[in-house]
Amino acid sequence: GLLSPHRDRAPRAAGAATLSVSTLLGRSILDTFKRPFVWAPLLATILVLLDVRVPTEIESMLDLIGSATAGVALFVAGIILAAYKIKVTPEVLGNVLTKMIVQPGIMALMVVALAIAKPVGSEAILICAISTAVIFPMLAVRYKVYEAEAASTFLLTTVSMIVTVPIVIALTR
Repeated sequence: GLLSPHRDRAPRAAGAATLSVSTLLGRSILDTFKRPFVWAPLLATILVLLDVRVPTEIESMLDLIGSATAGVALFVAGIILAAYKIKVTPEVLGNVLTKMIVQPGIMALMVVALAIAKPVGSEAILICAISTAVIFPMLAVRYKVYEAEAASTFLLTTVSMIVTVPIVIALTR
């Protein structure tokens, strides 16, 4: 009825099977691994760990593609930012503070705790002080969730790098 807490759900067809949580989880994991943006980095990591060398021709082709990705990512970021009104909400500010302050802080603690030597330790902290990747707003747009928040977080973390990166560089010298 109108007052039912489940009024937004579509009615079940007669005889429709209810899937178990384990079946849903299994299907979700299988569906996830069908997507190239999941398995491609995993495959690349495995190939690097196995020290697999690619032919020079393929390496040259990948270098060309790699050199174009930064420009394409900036272009896509611009399109995404133009499409959404930037929101400065407590949630977005929390995202920005977590990404730009908490994450580098945790990495600094890990570098000290694990006694990671320079330059690797300093570089690890610096990487954490860089803005979020453009892939997150792209995924938000693709799946139509958290779009304005992801775009806002991306923009604000990018702008905040003007402050955080010089501070991190000064502190890690």
